[in-house]
Formats: sequence, structure tokens, C-alpha cells
Amino acid sequence: MATYFCNCGSNIANFDLCVKYNVAGFPSTGYNTGDLVYLIVKENGVWKLGAKGILKEPTAEKPWDDADDYKSAYNINWEIINRIEIVETLRKIYPPNYGLAIQGKKNLDTFQNKGPELKKSFNSYFTETKAIQTSANQKTMKMQYSEILSAIKTKPFILLAGISGTGKSRLVRTLAFKSCPEILRDKENKKPGNYEIIPVRPNWHDSTELMGYVSRINGEKYIKTSFLQFIAKAWNHINTPFFLCLDEMNLAPVEQYFAEYLSIIETRQVKKKKIVSDYLIARSSFENEHLYDTLLEDLFLSKVEFSEGIGIPKNLIVMGTVNMDETTHSFSRKVLDRAMTFEMNEVDLSAGLDVEQNDWSYPHEILNANQVLGEFTSGAEVYNESFNEREDVITFLQKLNQVLEGTPFKIAYRVRDEFLIYCYHAGRNHSTVNWLTNALDEMTNMKVLSRIEGDENKTQHVLTNLLSIITNDFKKSHTKLLEMQNRLQSNGYTSFWT
Repeated sequence: MATYFCNCGSNIANFDLCVKYNVAGFPSTGYNTGDLVYLIVKENGVWKLGAKGILKEPTAEKPWDDADDYKSAYNINWEIINRIEIVETLRKIYPPNYGLAIQGKKNLDTFQNKGPELKKSFNSYFTETKAIQTSANQKTMKMQYSEILSAIKTKPFILLAGISGTGKSRLVRTLAFKSCPEILRDKENKKPGNYEIIPVRPNWHDSTELMGYVSRINGEKYIKTSFLQFIAKAWNHINTPFFLCLDEMNLAPVEQYFAEYLSIIETRQVKKKKIVSDYLIARSSFENEHLYDTLLEDLFLSKVEFSEGIGIPKNLIVMGTVNMDETTHSFSRKVLDRAMTFEMNEVDLSAGLDVEQNDWSYPHEILNANQVLGEFTSGAEVYNESFNEREDVITFLQKLNQVLEGTPFKIAYRVRDEFLIYCYHAGRNHSTVNWLTNALDEMTNMKVLSRIEGDENKTQHVLTNLLSIITNDFKKSHTKLLEMQNRLQSNGYTSFWT
């Protein structure tokens, strides 16, 4: 293996095309698969380094306008950094004329015997710059998805509601892309291995479409489903977030086809620093236990680890997309109490038109499990942590309950716990002085207002009294309360859903 410069001269466009198409081009021949290449360009009169990589197979693809000037081209997976000046480094390594190293075809491993020194200096740029970029990129991703990530950490069961075409199912796949490790990536960049979408059908009235069932046609066997296969896959990659999208979730009654999950998710608890749950599928539920063993084999699950049953893996995130119209079913409080609810009705018609800004792509640095998955299942676990604002959260909830006293919308222990967990995570990631108000606002919108529904007798005083507590400082909740109040005045009936 040799080491070379891939020199774009002053042509920034050619540099960008090399990076975009993962190709390296040279004005001469004699390069080989396995050679190390540094991609450089002269920008504003200054030489800069922007990428490095190992040459793969030769290619006929030459995307440059001056393609005829390139005698050879190779596929390459560039490792990219923000372009950094290298003039001083080159002068130090190659005095008095560093230009000799840049011009023409030079094997930098042997040129002036300075190969090790050059590679040490250049590689340090990548190490240092990548660390800075990683920190910045992860911070940007966390800020961009801060609300949804805090919600997932609180309860990995999310409802995404809104009008059709606002990007609800797209968001689920995007989060999977952003957290997918290399081992689970597909070559076509179409579907991450930690993502599955299951379209819900209107005729689902029991759980067999998700949980499977015993068939006695042509012998007794257990019919497994894509839902079970995805759960098993999540168990086999327990430290990677797995995103399941139930598309058009309320086309069928959720309480019927998703009953087991809705019950078992409430059994999650921390034992020996691990989140565990009761079994979705228990060995004891099988008349013929041999069928259970066969199911484990079909799902590639250990008969030792899952000897008694299959629970909900801690890394499984269920996200249901929801349209609220005459063709769908409304949600009972059983569902709403167990889910974190988001509305996605805002539309920016100028967004998403830049083909270069592709959120369905694998990032250089992924969101790791600690940034996505939660570690708590009860408010007591957070309350005993160093969470200074815990009493502020409780005081706020007590004020809400004074208003909700005597109504079916009163806050109970489950919602209290989720407020504490959500605000705890928001506090660890906060970037503004009013972070707690924002967190309380987001949770009030998700967990309190989403449960309020009824006619004037049932909701009029509730909405009015809540507005005395939920002031303009609580932007989302205050706006939603005014919207619900207007709907009540117009229709004599109101709900959270637009």
C-alpha cells in the first residue's frame, strides 16, 4: 500500500463531487486498490485537507466537468472533516519547498522519507476534528429531537397525531437512521435494520396479527409475525434502539389488537440496574410447550434466557401514527394514559426541498443508546436522584389537580411519575434558563390536555380554570387550551385532537 495526495487544485466543485460520489480521480495511472489517499484543495489561496480514504476498485464514473483530464478513477469511502489548513504542517515537514510533495504523483510513504511524520500529523487532524464534529453533531441532533428523545426516555410508547402527510411515519424512520449502528445498515440506504413499519388494518379486532397464534392446519405450529420477529431482533441487539412504526394505528381499536402490549408495558421495572417486564408471550400459555421451544428456535432466541417467556425488550420503541377523522377510532384513556402524545400539524412548504439535506441517511456518528433509551420506570427512582427541581414539578401538578378535582381528568400516580422522569431528562439536556417551564409545558400538552374531552358541562369550567394556571409562559399548552376553548364554543363539544 502506498500513500498519495488526491489534488483538486483550486477547483472546489471537483472536491465536492469527489466527496458526494465517493470517488477519487487522478491525472495519471499506476494507483492500486488499498492505497491511502488524502483529498486536498486550494481554497482562497490556501491549501486545505478535507478527507481521506482507502482506494477500492477502479471505476468508470468520473463526475467532473473536466473528466477527460483524469486518466484513472477509483471508488473510495471518504472519511470527511471540515476543511483544515495544512500549509504550516507541509512547510515543517518538507522544507524548503513543500510544493514538490503536492505536485505530480508522489508516494508520500517514501518521498524524502517523511511518510510517517506526514501521516501522524494528518491523522491527528482527523482525530481532533472528528471529536469536535462528533460533539457538535450529537449536540445538534439532541437539540433537534430533544422533545421526542425525552419522551422516549420517559415511556417508549409514542403517539404521533396530525393531518395526513406531515411526516409522522417519516420521523420514525429518521430516528432509526440516526441511531443505526453499522452492523444493521443496509447497502441501499433505504431501511435501517433497527426499523420496522407495520400497517394497521381496519379488520384487526384481536392480537393475532401482532402476537401470532397456534395453527392446527397440516399439523400444530405457531404462526409467527413480523412484530414478534422484530421484538426478537431487538433482544439480539439489546444496546441499539429499535423503532417500530404502527402506521395508521387507530384504523382499528387499539385496545383490542394491542391489549397485551398495553398491559405489559405497565409492568416495566428496574431490577439489578436493568429494565425488565412481564412476558408478552409466556411458556405457561402454551398447551403444547414444544411449540414454545420451536417458536424460540424460529425467532433465534436462547432457550436458556427465554425459558419462561418473552418480555418487552428495553430498547423497543413503539411509535404509532394517528389520523383523527371519521374513518378512525378514538383513543380510550387506557391508551392515552400509557402513551406520550405528539401533534404534528405544522407544515412548512419550503422545507425538505434540498436534495442534499437527506434525513434518511446514516450519520458518521449515531445517537447512542444512552441518548435515546431511558433508565427509569418510576417517579421514585428519579425523586431519589440529584434532581433539584423535583419539588417544583410536584407543586405544579398539585396546582393542576386543584383545578381538575372532581373531574375524570384528575392526575394520578402514572402521570406524576412520567412528569418527574421527563423533567429529569429535560434538565440534563437543557440549554435555556426556562427549561423547566418548557418541559412542564410539553408534558402538560402531552399527558394532561390530551385526556380532556366532552361537552360544555364536562369541560367548560375545566378549560377556563386551567387557563388561570397555564399562562402565556406555557406556549404549547396555552395555545392548545385556547384552541380547545374555541372548539367548545363553536361546536358545543371539544377534544385535544385537531
